Amino acid sequence: MLDEDYLILSTIHSAKGQEWKSVYVLNVVDGCMPSDLGAGTSAEIEEERRLLYVAMTRARDDLHLIVPQRFFYPRSACARRPSRLRLTDALHPRPSAWPV
Repeated sequence: MLDEDYLILSTIHSAKGQEWKSVYVLNVVDGCMPSDLGAGTSAEIEEERRLLYVAMTRARDDLHLIVPQRFFYPRSACARRPSRLRLTDALHPRPSAWPV
């Protein structure tokens, strides 16, 4: 087996500086990206956008953004809408003043 034959699971934070042939970013929905915990102020939204940029730019050839239709928890299911972060802005960052 070669090193590239393995599946690597990574957080966005630990992916900084890494690059892989294919990247799957899971749960690109409001509540996960941006996180419910990090979406209070415009500065927190900006940081979430930077994190999404890091995740999206780890892909060398293939990028897959996964937006599930529903989340299932032990006693309920909830629907989430796609992320409010504008993905084109995440790929083409502009200095400081992105609208929220």
